[in-house]
Amino acid sequence: MVILKNSLGCLIWLLVILSLRAGTPIVITGDEPPPMTYRLIPLRSLSFSTVEKVCRPWLSKKGLLVYEKRRSSVLVYDRPKVIQRIREFIA
Repeated sequence: MVILKNSLGCLIWLLVILSLRAGTPIVITGDEPPPMTYRLIPLRSLSFSTVEKVCRPWLSKKGLLVYEKRRSSVLVYDRPKVIQRIREFIA
């Protein structure tokens, strides 16, 4: 007997049952997104308002963009690809 504790478990079992009935295999991957990380990026000649206006839409749902006024930098907390994109924009 299988106890299903969440909707994802129910969906997986439904797919398995349908696959068995149809006689076709299914492949389920559990790829996890890359871990979140942070980076302090010097603003150089750009203002924070410009960086914020352009880069904030690039952030993931849990991403953060914080102005470090004393260091004239921006602290970015997000996935590595997003941070790299923001670094390239500022450079």
